[in-house]
Amino acid sequence: MGLVGDRNGRPTRLNHNHKMRVASISKLVVAIGVMRLVEQEEVDLDADVSGYLGWTLRNPNHPEQIITLRQLLSHTSSVRDAGKYFIAAGQGELRDFFDPDSKLWSNGAHWAPEAETPGVYFEYA
Repeated sequence: MGLVGDRNGRPTRLNHNHKMRVASISKLVVAIGVMRLVEQEEVDLDADVSGYLGWTLRNPNHPEQIITLRQLLSHTSSVRDAGKYFIAAGQGELRDFFDPDSKLWSNGAHWAPEAETPGVYFEYA
């Protein structure tokens, strides 16, 4: 079994109690799941993602432009990490990053600037 650092940086054996960040592995799992739903005609890659989320997702710099699953999966949605992309348990929901009345709004930093229209510009997020 491999060694990992404990909270104090000391080597300790990796075991089933360790919590591992899944990071970009989760993107692959989500993409496979979404594409299976596309094949089953349960979702449409080019439909407004707001219908799947249950709340409206719009770049405030382009409020008339829908955001689609295809754009989210291809990193062209205009959503940005803005240096913060983790929400601790009980500290908010995904939609809070995009709500101007939320403490996670970060002054709109989770959106591309006005010059970058959703569906046009690529930026890994």
